[in-house]
Amino acid sequence: WEKRTRIPVGDEARPWLFGVARNLVRRERTSNERATAVSRELALTAESSEVIRSSEDSEATAALSELSPLDREIVTMLTWDGLAPREVASILGLSPNVVRVRAHRARERLRAVLGPSDAGEDADTPDSSSAARGRG
Repeated sequence: WEKRTRIPVGDEARPWLFGVARNLVRRERTSNERATAVSRELALTAESSEVIRSSEDSEATAALSELSPLDREIVTMLTWDGLAPREVASILGLSPNVVRVRAHRARERLRAVLGPSDAGEDADTPDSSSAARGRG
């Protein structure tokens, strides 16, 4: 309505309004097409990405939820997204050294929660039988 003083009067108003309506419909259609394309692309990306399937993955996700949001973000960006510490630092507004230290400490906490990652080491731990029962 900022341009209401420029709305034509008389016989010129009708074609002008049709033009305005046509442009609005065109913009809406373009917006819907973009949204559909993005949804399609996200669906394809989700299908091609690894989905959490095993109980070990579920345990890892649960362990990640124990971390602070910042540490969780650092670990996932480094590990799952494959970013370098300097890239993560740039994204999060931290120094690369802070990212490295926080990642190290977060991984130590994850190891403590998850236990040994090697199957051979699992057999030596007293909790291996209860962990095996939980995975079944």
